[in-house]
Amino acid sequence: MRGTGEPWPSERDRAQFGPGVYAWASRAEAERYLALRKRRFPDLEVIEFQINEAELSKLKFVNVDEQPDPDAWMNQYSRMFGGNPDPTLEYVQRGTDFGVEHYFAASVFRILQF
Repeated sequence: MRGTGEPWPSERDRAQFGPGVYAWASRAEAERYLALRKRRFPDLEVIEFQINEAELSKLKFVNVDEQPDPDAWMNQYSRMFGGNPDPTLEYVQRGTDFGVEHYFAASVFRILQF
C-alpha cells in the first residue's frame, strides 16, 4: 500500500486487477516476494491480516487457475496483460511463481482485519 494510488497501488504491474489489497496465502510466500521487492524498495514490510470465513464466502470471487482458459481470462481482465479489470470482482486468486496471490478489492477493505 506504499506507492502511487494513495493508498492503493495504481501501477499496471502492481494493480493488475484494480485498486485493493494484494496478498499471499502464507507468511513464507510473502517473505519470498518481499526478498525480491526489497532490493528495489528497501522500506517494504510484510503486514498480516485475517478475514472472517463467513465474510470471505460472500465476496464475488474468481480463481483464475480454474478458468477454462486462464491465459484468455488474464488477457481480458489483467492490466498487466492489456485487459481491463472487472470492477464487480471483490476477490481474485491465482497461482504465481511465489505462491497463491490473493486480490481483495478496495471496496472490501473494511472486512480485512489488520
